[in-house]
Amino acid sequence: MHTNPFTPTGYDLSEMRSKIEQKVDKHEIHSLRGDVARLECANGELRSEIDGLRTRCERMAEVLRELNPGLVSVDGY
Repeated sequence: MHTNPFTPTGYDLSEMRSKIEQKVDKHEIHSLRGDVARLECANGELRSEIDGLRTRCERMAEVLRELNPGLVSVDGY
């Protein structure tokens, strides 16, 4: 490749194409990293919400057992 992108016949298209492809690759990687970060954040929020719902269900099951001592436990609750 030429160090100078200008050749006697005009702009070196192969060098320009290479630079554009590098920029596209970098942009795609940056974009994918952002997508992954957002998914990780959403996953953490969902996990937190599910943990909260699980805790509420466990408390409700405990209250039901207290109200009805003969209640059969299902799946450990």
